[in-house]
Amino acid sequence: RSARSGAMPSACASDLRRLFETQRQYVTHFFDEVAYGSLRDFCQEVADCGGTVYFSGVGKSGFVAQKVSATMVSSGGKSAWLDPTDALRGDVGVLRENDLLVLFSKSGSSDELRRLVPLARARGARVVGVTSDARSALAETSDKSVVLPLERELCPFDLAPVTSCAIQMLFGDTCAVAAMRARGTGVTERSVENRESPAGEDDATRALAVEDVMEDVHLGDFSEKEESQNRFARAAPTCGPEELLVDVLVRLSSGGYGCVLVVDRETKQLVGTFTDGDLRRALGAEKTACTRRAMKELCSRTCRMTTKKTAAADALRAMAPEPPHVKVSFLPVVRDEVIRELVGIVTLNALVKAGL
Repeated sequence: RSARSGAMPSACASDLRRLFETQRQYVTHFFDEVAYGSLRDFCQEVADCGGTVYFSGVGKSGFVAQKVSATMVSSGGKSAWLDPTDALRGDVGVLRENDLLVLFSKSGSSDELRRLVPLARARGARVVGVTSDARSALAETSDKSVVLPLERELCPFDLAPVTSCAIQMLFGDTCAVAAMRARGTGVTERSVENRESPAGEDDATRALAVEDVMEDVHLGDFSEKEESQNRFARAAPTCGPEELLVDVLVRLSSGGYGCVLVVDRETKQLVGTFTDGDLRRALGAEKTACTRRAMKELCSRTCRMTTKKTAAADALRAMAPEPPHVKVSFLPVVRDEVIRELVGIVTLNALVKAGL
């Protein structure tokens, strides 16, 4: 409290902006100076670990280590937190050959961690020290060390571990994801592994199959009278391959799907898809002449599709693949991708609503 005014000091917007900008500069220093080769080697060692990856640390670094361990578990890895104090009193016995022990310490001089290194090594575990001091005791005694460059702490006295914890978290969580990718862990594997989680909504949604979230399609005669009565308002519109575009335009705009599925009425086989984007491109190239063409000539026959038993999360990944592939907002659902018998449609909106 100010001695003169009696008012409590308060933060102002300019002070906050300056602090965030300073923190950004400190974190940028980490990105600029870190040795990505050592990060790559660490991620590969985690991915190749035949046992459990244990994380440990003292104080604030210990909290970060717990969080990183939790991230690794949620990304499909086998990981656990090891309290360093308890480890020194007997819990080090949990370590086995092929396990990996990752020790977080800003200074690398924590007495508990230095004492833990030879005990862990005696149990057959490999030790990785994660520190911001390359010359520290932890870095020198560990089987492998990862140095996280630190310019200084955001704390005005350079004492409170603010920036160091931030870069530890960045390092740990990002490496957990990198290890997941190196292991080739798929979303479906995570779903199966976590399906019996008692209260995990995230795990439950990841266990969904396409048939749980797909919507029906209308495969009968689609007259304008039926459209006006909204009998099939909740079903994705379809058309026959011989129908003309001019007769399909109303269906293309109905239901909010932005597409028409072109289907052989007799065999129920999917011929292709036609979207509002296809319409714009056709109008741009042929003007209104395209409206007199048959849908079998205009539709995309090499469209992506999925099946009822496919994991919904895999369908989502198929909709949004990595570049240079184009993202789509729906997938036709077929009974079999060879026979291509149409049974439904799954949309991006439906997957998002399901929590994916």
